[in-house]
Amino acid sequence: MYNQHKILRVFQLINLLKAKPSKSIRSLAKTLAIDNRTIYRYFDLLREVGFELEKDSFNRYFIPDETSVTPFALSPDESALLKELLMTSGKNSILKDSILKKLYIHSDIHIQGGQVFKAHLSSLVEKAGEAIAKGKQVLIKKYYSANSNAIDDRIVEPITLPIIIKT
Repeated sequence: MYNQHKILRVFQLINLLKAKPSKSIRSLAKTLAIDNRTIYRYFDLLREVGFELEKDSFNRYFIPDETSVTPFALSPDESALLKELLMTSGKNSILKDSILKKLYIHSDIHIQGGQVFKAHLSSLVEKAGEAIAKGKQVLIKKYYSANSNAIDDRIVEPITLPIIIKT
């Protein structure tokens, strides 16, 4: 299993535990499609990073509203790695976008990620256009395939660039 899937599951677990009503181990495991023992391992991880987990009288778990993560700072290398893992998850999700925003706020990264990303995309589109004009192949590094759920390098021969019309 890829690390980004584990990270996303932990964040999903946090959201589930913060939402009412409290949840049983079985329901958490079923919702996240993981084993009951994995839930307990994730609980240990959450406690290590500063979350307070509580259990109600029905043995259901929750994170109290007043609990917050102990403030911490990520190094630039840690932020970059976490960002890369999240960006390769292949899905557009509100949770992923929220985490990425927080990475920029709570880390030493002071550049505007959106502007850098747009500039990078512009460069990629320009290179793809040149490859089309010259009839050359393009190497796509760290391509995430949603179909095979794999990340690898791919050689492709671009034919045309898609035109996206926003209304």
